[in-house]
Amino acid sequence: MDRIPVSTVLLTKNSAASLRTYFASMEEIDDIILLDGGSTDDTLTLAAEHPNCRVFPQDKRFIDEQGYIIDFSGMRNSGYALAKHKWILCVDADEEANPALLAEVREIVAKNEPAVYFAQRIFFYHGKPVVNFA
Repeated sequence: MDRIPVSTVLLTKNSAASLRTYFASMEEIDDIILLDGGSTDDTLTLAAEHPNCRVFPQDKRFIDEQGYIIDFSGMRNSGYALAKHKWILCVDADEEANPALLAEVREIVAKNEPAVYFAQRIFFYHGKPVVNFA
């Protein structure tokens, strides 16, 4: 498989319930940087099954005494510093990238025109897209 030369930072702590879907949707991405906050479920086992995923502990400077992230920007930036690629795609552990998004990302990277790009997100509730919400 010709992976897309893009990095992404994934913040996890006991995220195994959503990671199978996440990883299945991110197979085309070359560099997944997983910053784990001490998972005790199958999060790290699932990550180890994916050669495009590198695992690091979350930076303690950005975590409180209970282990909760208190500075998401700082935490993400610590992950971006580990990126193999200059292109960054943001997809969280409870999200998935669809084929249309990945095709668009592949096209953007191929053009190599530096910019910030926005992808419209579609939210689902019980398998149905959410059209209106407060």
